[in-house]
Amino acid sequence: MKTSKSRFLIGLALLLVGGLYLGDRLFLQKRQIASFDGTITTTNGTSYYDLSELTGKAFQKSAKIALSQGFQVQRSATTVGLTMGNFLMKNSQGSKVYACEVYPNLEITLQADGVAYSGSIPTITVRGPCVSSDDGQTIAALPLPLKNLYQNVRQNPQWRVPLGDRGEGFVVSAQHLYNEWPTVWNVVGVKLYNDQESIDMDGYEIISVLDQPLTLDFSEEQ
Repeated sequence: MKTSKSRFLIGLALLLVGGLYLGDRLFLQKRQIASFDGTITTTNGTSYYDLSELTGKAFQKSAKIALSQGFQVQRSATTVGLTMGNFLMKNSQGSKVYACEVYPNLEITLQADGVAYSGSIPTITVRGPCVSSDDGQTIAALPLPLKNLYQNVRQNPQWRVPLGDRGEGFVVSAQHLYNEWPTVWNVVGVKLYNDQESIDMDGYEIISVLDQPLTLDFSEEQ
């Protein structure tokens, strides 16, 4: 009886220790999730990322996640562009502002899907202003005109596209273009930047977040 009782007590002690360990692990995991979710603020049904208390690597990582959460291809009969998620951060004066106030410039790099000439992949770079949407949830797309796009980027090394009342315009440049005009292009780089610093997200990071390439279709609708 004493032996059975001793074994029972030992087993109970091990069970309690294991339970405390698992409970502690779950508690820590919940704290990590909570600390990440804490960067999302909801006011009157509007959700956005508030990264104003983050710095360094934590800020960079969360900023890339915030950008990717808003990736959405904006396509019409005449244009195609890409919106991305917006977020709040602190400016040099310590005030809470949207990302575009600190990083006024936006750059998107595209490469043709499955096409290469002598090892060189056709590449298009779009550079323009970073502009927040009216509701602050996203960074507005830079809409590429589809009509005569191939001719325009071939003939103009720095083709300027007007933006109307949202800024002076943006510039489209291309490399390694040949006679064949690819219609499917992968987004291989997204960058917000100013004169001193930047937030860079490459194609591998985009795929790791979305579990698939992010593509734009340049074919014209008939």
